[in-house]
Amino acid sequence: MTFQKGNTFWLGKKHSQSTKDKLSKIRKGKPSKLKGRKLSDEFRRKLSESRIGMIFSDEHKKNLSKSHIGKFTGENHPRWLGDKGKSPLVIRVRECFKYRQWRSDIFERDNYTCVLCLKRGATINADHHPKMFSTIFRESKIKNLEEALSYEEFWNINNGRTLCKSCHDKNGKRK
Repeated sequence: MTFQKGNTFWLGKKHSQSTKDKLSKIRKGKPSKLKGRKLSDEFRRKLSESRIGMIFSDEHKKNLSKSHIGKFTGENHPRWLGDKGKSPLVIRVRECFKYRQWRSDIFERDNYTCVLCLKRGATINADHHPKMFSTIFRESKIKNLEEALSYEEFWNINNGRTLCKSCHDKNGKRK
């Protein structure tokens, strides 16, 4: 019997394990029929809707993670640079606890209010001022995170101010 739209022959039936194994063996190593095709927005929407409410076992989730996500993490990622691929030092400094603490101290000192326009309740940034973060970084010639953490000029709250997003955009990148 050939498959036709609306055919309910397989409805409620399941393949035996041996049939599943044979079908799996046939499909192994072959790309999906959809691979490389440009899918229409309508098809993608229907595909997405068909998967709503699907419940996967923990084992199935783990296998999906290994097969899809595992391909593009760590050494398998196309942009992997080995030891050189670590985050730039500037980013690691900005993401460290001491930097977050410095920001928090600046915000509390300025009462979470922009020091230029006195706006409160807006998105705020901690700005190194009068000496910019990049200037401190460049002049101190810091080579690693430990040196940055021990360099007091970074963490001096007298060299910081709270700015709202618009004031920071206007004044943040000084020359």
